[in-house]
Amino acid sequence: MKTTLAPILDILDDGLRLYRRAFVTFAILATLGSVPLIVAFVGGTLVNLLVEPGLGTLVSLGGFALSLPALIYTVAAISRAAGALRRGERATLRGALAIGPLRALGMGCYGSLLMAGMNVATSIVSLVCICPLYLGVSFMIGLGATVFVGAEGPGLAATGLLVGVGVLIILVIYACSLALSGAAYCGAVFGLQPLVHEQGRFSAGMGRSVDLLAYRFGGNLVAFLCASVVFGAISVAAALAVGLLAPLPLLIALGAESPVTQAALGAAWVIGAILAAPPLPIWMTLLYERRVAERDGGDLGERIAALTPRA
Repeated sequence: MKTTLAPILDILDDGLRLYRRAFVTFAILATLGSVPLIVAFVGGTLVNLLVEPGLGTLVSLGGFALSLPALIYTVAAISRAAGALRRGERATLRGALAIGPLRALGMGCYGSLLMAGMNVATSIVSLVCICPLYLGVSFMIGLGATVFVGAEGPGLAATGLLVGVGVLIILVIYACSLALSGAAYCGAVFGLQPLVHEQGRFSAGMGRSVDLLAYRFGGNLVAFLCASVVFGAISVAAALAVGLLAPLPLLIALGAESPVTQAALGAAWVIGAILAAPPLPIWMTLLYERRVAERDGGDLGERIAALTPRA
C-alpha cells in the first residue's frame, strides 16, 4: 500500500505547486469555464422572478446541460496549461485554449458519455455497498432504542451513546459516498487526458483512454479517491474562507436581508468554487503522465539506473 500511496501523495503535492506557479492563468481559465453555469443560474432565477417559477427551473436545467461541454473544454484547457508547465514551458491562455473546434466537440461528447458511465458505476457501487450500510446502522439504532425504551439512568445513557455513535457512523458513510462521487468525476477527467495531450485520430485517443483507465486500475482508483478527498477539503476551505469572510463587513453593516449583501455572498461563494476547481485537472494530468511513462516504459532507464549497483 505504501508503494501505491507515496506516488499519489507526490502527485497531489506537485499539482498544488504547479497551481501556485501559474495561479493567475489557472484562475482565469476556471473563471471562463464557470461563465455558462453562472448565466444559466442567473437566467433561471430571473425567469422565476419575472415569468413563472416552473419555467425558470427548466431554463436553469437546460442551461446546466448545455454548459457541460464548456466545462469539459475548460478541464482540457487547464490540463494543457499544466502539461506546458511540466515541459518547462510557460502556461499561456492562448496555448491552453488552442483546441480545434472538432476536437473540442468530440471531447465534449466523449467526456459527457464518460461522466455518465462513471456516475452509473458509482450509483451501482453505492446501491450495493453504501445503501446496505445505511440500512444496517439505522436498524441497529432503532433496535437499540427499542431495547432501552422507557429506561432510566444507565439505560437512557446507553441509548444516547448508541444514537450518537450511530449518527457519527452515518456521517462517515455519507463522507465516503461523497468521496466516491468525486472519484467518478476524477475518473472522467483522467479519461479525457489522452484526447487533450496526444495528437492523432480521435478513435485512437478513445482507445488510449480506456487502456489507461484499466491499466493499474486499483492504483488509479486509490488516486481518484485521494484526489476526491483532498479536492473536497480544498473546496470546503475555499468556500468557507471566501464565501463567509469576504462578505462579512457587508453582513455586519447592511444585514443579511440586504440585496447587496446577498449578491456579495453569492459572488463570494462562486469565487471560492472557481479558486478550488483547477487542482483536480492538474492532478489528473500528472497522473496521466505517470501512467503513460509506466505503460510505455518511459521511465525504464531511470528504474534500471536505480537498480544498478554503483561502483
